[in-house]
Amino acid sequence: GGRVFLRLASQGYKVKAGDLSDAMIAIAQQNADKAGLGIKVEKADVENLTHPDRSIDTMVCFRLFQHFPTPAIRQRAVSELCRVSKQYVVLSYFSPFSWTQAKLILREKLGGRKLRKFPTSLNEVEGYFAKSGFRLVKDFGQLPYIKSLHLAVFERIPE
Repeated sequence: GGRVFLRLASQGYKVKAGDLSDAMIAIAQQNADKAGLGIKVEKADVENLTHPDRSIDTMVCFRLFQHFPTPAIRQRAVSELCRVSKQYVVLSYFSPFSWTQAKLILREKLGGRKLRKFPTSLNEVEGYFAKSGFRLVKDFGQLPYIKSLHLAVFERIPE
């Protein structure tokens, strides 16, 4: 529902927000309107952004990456985020090395609900960014071996 862009905007950052899902756009727009921040949530496809190269200081991609089922899709998304970013990309991803992920895999193996999220190792994520000329600054994980959600900050390598 836009909690990251709303938090950044409320702290004074100039923010643009987008999503591909019409339902999520409506929810995020409703939350932005309720907060009175004057932000219009745009329809956006992370694999084909409409912004010019290096036109946004920091790109933030939160709670999306884990939905990409293949390395090819993940690489296209990262490449596009890096193309538009002047300096930084902040990306959340689900690590495969956590108790939460182990429970989900076990549940699926025992006949439970099929996994709908695709964890990715930090090493794999770093590889996608390296191909676009970015390097890892810091990886944050709240209880990293218990919970699977991580937030990584990447920066453009100076030319």
